[in-house]
Amino acid sequence: MQFQVPQYYEVKEKIVGSLTLQQFFYIAAACGLSFFLFFIFELWLWFVASVFLIGFAAALALVEINGQSLTKILFSAFFYYWRPRIFLWRREAEKMEIILPEEEKQIEEIKKELSFQQKIKSLGQKITTSRLPLPGEKPTNRSIQEHYQIFRKPTGERQMARRVDYR
Repeated sequence: MQFQVPQYYEVKEKIVGSLTLQQFFYIAAACGLSFFLFFIFELWLWFVASVFLIGFAAALALVEINGQSLTKILFSAFFYYWRPRIFLWRREAEKMEIILPEEEKQIEEIKKELSFQQKIKSLGQKITTSRLPLPGEKPTNRSIQEHYQIFRKPTGERQMARRVDYR
């Protein structure tokens, strides 16, 4: 069984001409208020007030910025300035670890393996960097040979450097 899924669910329905119901109410309220102001103010003052009032209502009804209506942006700005902006630092709760007996055995095995690997790494480092003969190795006169050698840099310049041969 297939169902039709609406693709444009964010589009509001046009009720009055090309205006949505909300847009129509903004403009109708501004025109109604302008009508009542006609009987209260003089003609020139009514004209100035009506231009500003209907212009503001049209902006509320028709202006969108980044896909958001002007009313939503104005409400967001009002609440941003009205609400206090105090940020409190809250300490995080301490993390507790619960280790079950089976997991404790696995953790001990992993620690043993890691310590063995660490010993192998340190032994390998001693072998490659030691100047002295290792235990069990016979010391010879050739164990450390130091002499100077002249080499050329990629620029063609000649330079003298100390060369150290291990074993």
